[in-house]
Amino acid sequence: MKKIYLLALLSSLLFTSMTCEDDYEEPNPYFLDEEGYPSSKWLSSVSQERFRAYVVGNGWRLTHSNGTVINNENDTHYNPSKDEPILPHNLYFSADSIYVFQYETTGNWLSVSSYTYNEANNRITNDLLPKMLLLSSTINSIETIEPIGTNPTGQVVYIHNVYEKMQFYELQSHWYAFKHKAEQTK
Repeated sequence: MKKIYLLALLSSLLFTSMTCEDDYEEPNPYFLDEEGYPSSKWLSSVSQERFRAYVVGNGWRLTHSNGTVINNENDTHYNPSKDEPILPHNLYFSADSIYVFQYETTGNWLSVSSYTYNEANNRITNDLLPKMLLLSSTINSIETIEPIGTNPTGQVVYIHNVYEKMQFYELQSHWYAFKHKAEQTK
């Protein structure tokens, strides 16, 4: 009798696991606040101390990106195609400026802008990457949400970027390459 009961229990578990398909799609966790800046429903604050300790003074290499449309009316996702105009770039935060190393087929560029960091909403405000949201920071990585333009329907497309901390020699080679390029253009 125990064998029949166990067999029935196992077959019901197997049938249940086969019939329960995962149709649930996680809703877009991002929304636009009252000022039009991206925010997250599940974001925990990154303190000024953590920002200074983990982010400032380090180079950050962009490792991968995922596109999303942040729309308060409906939570639609947007996946960028390979033709999406996403410029590869790396970051460096000093105590008061953000440096963006951009890589293009026409040449490499270094842009510098002052920034402010607001720990209440993890917002990094600057001229180069406006409306930038810091999602997380660890010793070896940071994640951000950055606007990259609009899609054909006029919605702002944001990119979820993941950066890894550069090794010292990588950052030094960036500084050397861009300093050398600046000297050549004089």
